[in-house]
Amino acid sequence: MAINTKALLDELNYRGFYGDTVGNIVDALNNNSAIYIGTDPSSIKEENRNPKFPEITSSLHVGHLAAFMAAKIFAKYGVKVIVLAGGCTAKMGDPSGKTCDRALLSYDEISNNAKCIKAQLSKLFDFNSTSENAPIMVDNDDWMRDYSFVDFTRNVGKHLTVNYLMAKDSIKSRFERDGQGISVLEFMYQLVQANDFLHLREKYNCRIQLAGLDQIGNTTSGMELARKAKGITDMAGYFIPLVCDSNGKKFGKSESGKAVFLDSHLTSPYDFYQFWINQTDEMSEQLIKKFTLLEKDEIEALIAEHRLAPAKRVLQKRLAYEVTSLIHSKEDADIAVATTEVLFGTPNKSILENLNEDTFVKVFNGVPTFKIPKTEFENGSKFVDAVVNCGAFKSKGELKKLILANGIKTNYDKVNVNQELTLDNLIHGKFMTIQRGKKANILVIAE
Repeated sequence: MAINTKALLDELNYRGFYGDTVGNIVDALNNNSAIYIGTDPSSIKEENRNPKFPEITSSLHVGHLAAFMAAKIFAKYGVKVIVLAGGCTAKMGDPSGKTCDRALLSYDEISNNAKCIKAQLSKLFDFNSTSENAPIMVDNDDWMRDYSFVDFTRNVGKHLTVNYLMAKDSIKSRFERDGQGISVLEFMYQLVQANDFLHLREKYNCRIQLAGLDQIGNTTSGMELARKAKGITDMAGYFIPLVCDSNGKKFGKSESGKAVFLDSHLTSPYDFYQFWINQTDEMSEQLIKKFTLLEKDEIEALIAEHRLAPAKRVLQKRLAYEVTSLIHSKEDADIAVATTEVLFGTPNKSILENLNEDTFVKVFNGVPTFKIPKTEFENGSKFVDAVVNCGAFKSKGELKKLILANGIKTNYDKVNVNQELTLDNLIHGKFMTIQRGKKANILVIAE
């Protein structure tokens, strides 16, 4: 299938995904090259794990997401995407950007981490598709596991000199730090990644590595290995810039400093949605290009609309909805929108009815709660009598006075002093909210 190379590269540039290239990207794409993007199945920190879900030991966070969104754009134009889970390289540790060796994980941990990450990326890529140029996920442990040390050093190490590797910033910077240095294990990492690129070139016609700017050294090592070992000179690298927040810090953490994970067991869809909706105007214009699949015309229209009335936060709302739908589901996004409206907007009864029961309970968690027998709703008891009898208000006089001043609502509908309870008052057949003023401050449960 012919690829519209110019349109692809123009769109990547528009979305802010161009950082740098090495090699001939256009020639590689015109020769139906696949691209590969690597991911390291490392464990999440202990404080970020959810004890209710001990099987979730690893998760990508939104800081990782940009590169995979760039891969989605390549896939949009028919390029085969190969996601490489570094099961082997995770056993070693990537020295790029690190000041010291990482703690080593057990092989079982690494294997489970790779499964967790595959589950998260399956929201972005259909690894079960049988269509032409369908995305696939591979693990470099599959071709490195039984590779003997002697054979590896003869077939790979022979072609890349120590001087060549020492000149790479990821390794050079470690040597220049007093008292730090780098272990032989992490020094070998670049050889393994170079071999990965060559392996994928030979097996899948993968001529392009897609990575962050900090991976240029690893990519060019793969290109150099291919040239010296096999005479292959048609490989290339496409590098995207690091996404930073308005303060210049790495993008991917909430205001509290916690990473925003893609796994819903670690960051709920609601919290995930809130992360995006709370972005600044300036950041949102950048993020809606990078983290959604909306077309250019729609993005530009949204930006223009937002600039006319920034207080409406049209851009942030659409950004949050699109990314939450993509990473979780449209249902999760709809619930997050409804929850946000209940907590911070101008809600109504239909919004409450659209919340599933679990979400409803979470939204009103911590609100003063009172119980009224369900028979009161079935028999049409007076609202004022039932609510005072359950202890929600001190006296009928106080409650009637508030009602007459339009200060009381049930499920965001106005109440009159003679109103009777009915089963229609109950959300999910058991809940009724009472608003005093603008905020929901009482939850009634019918039992």
